[in-house]
Amino acid sequence: MANQLLIKKTMADMRALSAAEITGLHNNTYDGIQLLGYYLAGDTPDPIVYYLSTTTATDNGGNVIAIGTIKLEHKFNSQIDVRYFGAFPNVTALDEVNTTETPSNNVTNKIQNALDLGGNVFLPKGRYYVNFNQGLWINKDNTFFLGEDGATLVYGAKTISNIGYYSKTLNVFKGDDQIISNITIDNISFENRALNWVNLEDQFYHQLSIIGGQNITIKKCSFFGFLGDAITISAQKIRNENRHYENNNIYIHDNIIDGRNNENRNGISVISGENINIYNNVFLNCTRPDMPGAIDIEPNEQTWHRCQNINIFNNYFKNIGGNIGIISFYFGWAENSPYLLNPSNFQVYNNTIQKGDKSSSGYVFNWEGDSVKSMNTNSPSSNILFTDNFAESGVASGPFRITRARNIDITNNTFGGGYTKSAILGFNKQQQLPDKSWINVYSPESGVYNTNVISNRFERSANNDTALRLMYCHYTKVQENTFIDSASNYSIAIQVFANIDNLNISRNRSFNINQTTNYFIFYNPALEGVVDINTLLIGNNTVPIQATNITPRVNTPVSFLTKDGDYADKGVLGDFSLNTPTTQTIDNLVTAWSKLRVKLGDFNNNSKWANIQLVKYANNATLPTNGVLGEMLFNNSIGRPVWYNGAGEWVNITPDATPNLKGIVKVSAPSSDSAIAPSANYTQSEIQSILTELRDLKTKLRSAGLLTT
Repeated sequence: MANQLLIKKTMADMRALSAAEITGLHNNTYDGIQLLGYYLAGDTPDPIVYYLSTTTATDNGGNVIAIGTIKLEHKFNSQIDVRYFGAFPNVTALDEVNTTETPSNNVTNKIQNALDLGGNVFLPKGRYYVNFNQGLWINKDNTFFLGEDGATLVYGAKTISNIGYYSKTLNVFKGDDQIISNITIDNISFENRALNWVNLEDQFYHQLSIIGGQNITIKKCSFFGFLGDAITISAQKIRNENRHYENNNIYIHDNIIDGRNNENRNGISVISGENINIYNNVFLNCTRPDMPGAIDIEPNEQTWHRCQNINIFNNYFKNIGGNIGIISFYFGWAENSPYLLNPSNFQVYNNTIQKGDKSSSGYVFNWEGDSVKSMNTNSPSSNILFTDNFAESGVASGPFRITRARNIDITNNTFGGGYTKSAILGFNKQQQLPDKSWINVYSPESGVYNTNVISNRFERSANNDTALRLMYCHYTKVQENTFIDSASNYSIAIQVFANIDNLNISRNRSFNINQTTNYFIFYNPALEGVVDINTLLIGNNTVPIQATNITPRVNTPVSFLTKDGDYADKGVLGDFSLNTPTTQTIDNLVTAWSKLRVKLGDFNNNSKWANIQLVKYANNATLPTNGVLGEMLFNNSIGRPVWYNGAGEWVNITPDATPNLKGIVKVSAPSSDSAIAPSANYTQSEIQSILTELRDLKTKLRSAGLLTT
């Protein structure tokens, strides 16, 4: 009977075609073979039909089947369900390892055969054991790997392959010097048993690796119990050329990344990539104490690695360990091999970080740049924005560390308490010792330029330390920040040996600082140091400002005042400068208000630099016995400001009024209208009552200080 289909229940039945059935296919007795299932009739979504084919493709157990001298082929025109390739869930529990796999019955191979076709590949719910010596590979453009709810890849025992390559659960890589394009991985779960590291090589066992991909989307996936990274965006050299497979336009969103036991490297690592967007993800239980953090942007020491245009926003972090930063950017490897493309354009915003059993020994946010040998005003721009993030108490050792960068905005963030380290600008860099350990070292090359730290909230920050340390900062604004119980000693510190210019500290508020050491700015609480400061503006802050143990040093071409009325350099109206006293007061103290000056005009009209007084307060019992001539403070005991006259006396700035001098007077006591209303003809008693009222008024005006006699 012509034009009919030969019916087979299972793949095994189809592979066992008789010689007569094969002849029937050749002479068109049968148009093709309808397969009802793979292992059992009905175990695939629908029956499919195979036809005789002249394809050169090899038997893959799915769309091409070789039987003797013939080949049968089914062409999938829409979604490719892995069940048509014989891939069915083969483990039932997370900690189960499939020990029954054989080369001919290997689910990893069967899923791979489906992925090799590209297009829409569907993974039904259930757990699929992935042989870690093989891993799964997406190597065709326009592949959409979609999972049903509960579709899970469980990877097996870790082993280094015979080529020395550490396999990953799923790899997105084309190879052959080509970039793979247009890949989506949607709603797939990745699971691993609760393993502990044995050696440092364990950090390379990742769940998802991207090498040389563009237009890649990873969404609604779950990553659970990874040893290395949940997701790594990596780099690999192209043969012998000085370039690598480039990653571009990567979107990672709405995923759950749970390290399970903090026995892993990072949640997401970016070694090289441009236009990367990481958003709306949940990060839990990530990172060992000797690894960076939940998100680590860290090119290796290869000049062709590039990291640009990276956006990290609307993510949630909890129970994150690590030693660099919960969100970390580290470019220190390029010190000896500067990157060909300068790292730039990074935005971190609207992220929420909460504490768990673990906390990072690093920072909430870390940036350590090293893309150029020496930082200056002409260095390439980093363009860093860190804004509107919330970090709960105790999530890390410090709020942030920024070194070697230009153009940084840190705004509107909340840093909860529990920090043991200060927030740092331009402070230190790391140096590796011969024993392979790392230390922080002071380095002017680690400076920052054009930095704004504005409208942040520091709560209970840096116990027994300073909330914010400034060192090697150039063109920096620290404004409108709030420090609440921010430190036991200081809110803001200009560190000893600092190199500062064009620093503006203004309109900040500090509350509940230790009242016995109520300093706002300090240089070093114990040691004399040399501080190079060119231009410093301090104003409108809500706590007294005092500096201790300073030997200021002038940096040319700027010269500072040495005494009242002198000026030594050219300036324009509104310039601020810092006075350099020739002597210091008792106990090596130099009060900040004796050093701050403003230029009243330009050099050509011979105008002077004038003092700016920053007023402190005292009472009769605490007035300093040795003031600086012209120093002002507010005397709480008398309710008025006073100034030091240089002769051991504190004099009222506004004196009592005299006939020749305006001054302070009291409000007169009430004087009642006691005179008798006069009649048509004045009597002696009426005149006397008027005189009595006038005398009473004069007495009370004299008492108030309005009349002298």
